Amino acid sequence: MPNSRLNDLFDLLNSNNISAEQHTELLSLMADPANEQQVTELLKEKWELFKPNKAPFTAKESEVLLNRINAIARVELPRPQFRIWPRIAAAASILVMICIGGYFLYQKTPATKLATDLQHTTPKQQGIELTLANGKKIAIDPSKQSNTYSSDGIQIGQQKGELVYGPQSKADTGMLMHTLANNSGNKYKLILSDGTEVYLDAQSSVTYPVQFTGKQRKVSITGQAYFKVKHDAQKPFIVNAKDQTVEDIGTEFNIRAYDNVATTTLLEGSVRVHANGIKKGLLLIPGEQATVVGGNLSAKLADAEEVTAWLDGKLIFNHESLESILAEVVRVYDVKFTWESNDLKAIKFTGAVSRTRPINTIINYFRATEQVDFKSEGASIKVTKHK
Repeated sequence: MPNSRLNDLFDLLNSNNISAEQHTELLSLMADPANEQQVTELLKEKWELFKPNKAPFTAKESEVLLNRINAIARVELPRPQFRIWPRIAAAASILVMICIGGYFLYQKTPATKLATDLQHTTPKQQGIELTLANGKKIAIDPSKQSNTYSSDGIQIGQQKGELVYGPQSKADTGMLMHTLANNSGNKYKLILSDGTEVYLDAQSSVTYPVQFTGKQRKVSITGQAYFKVKHDAQKPFIVNAKDQTVEDIGTEFNIRAYDNVATTTLLEGSVRVHANGIKKGLLLIPGEQATVVGGNLSAKLADAEEVTAWLDGKLIFNHESLESILAEVVRVYDVKFTWESNDLKAIKFTGAVSRTRPINTIINYFRATEQVDFKSEGASIKVTKHK
């Protein structure tokens, strides 16, 4: 069983809110062989969430820091046999900077009252809501491992926290439409009556028939959803999202339809994407992304890892504006940002943060860049220039 105290102290270290006594306790726990696997996983998580643009340290510094990690965390990493940056320098630099080095070497990001106040602000939990065909709303508790919901002779199961529709005995159930809305900050999984899996992101919803009948299987979404479609050549699966229609040809794909832009990214199989009102569409191959803006349809290569990072509780950004990044943060956390000046919105960042940790870890991530700062302003967080 994981040591909860180790997790708590590790979070304090990441947010620079750890005291000298707590730090000593953390090092002791990290050095305990019984915690070796947990320490490895904590360090690995930080490594996977970080995408640097350049080496933070020289090769010599990285070698010293690598030895320090091995001594403290008991994590064995391969020793370099070449110029150190491509792999080992990255591992040593990033792990030390995020997990250990920030405390030992720099202390450039001291704890602030804002960071302390936000250490308990976790992804919002405003619930999962199922709206039935008659308008009745049912609150779904995602923590329940097993439950059954019934209405108008329709049986809906909840297994391992997922909502599951099985075949229905009533002949007219295909005429009934349900809507599942995810108002929490975490993903939620729905299994449709045909076995298709739908993963809903925060502030997203999907509308679907209780049972698929006829020659097509049609659903619609708002927000963002990932589909693993159960292929049926006789009944194509069609998704409507804003100005875009996606026809599955046996596949896995991600649809994002926040704001005024709809994008479909293909991971496996193939899909045909249409801009609504336009007959001619685009046939995508894995790794391609179709975008519809104002009725105009275009396609390009996509970063699949970045697109689907939300499924793993990550937010990855590649040369994105701070305004765009914080818009994602707002969807997950119950916070509001204001700006000291509009030029701050356009600052570009490349990297990654966890969407499952308290929000102060995200705030401290951007403060550590020394480009922006944050301060409390009533019920909002104000983005300011770094001083």
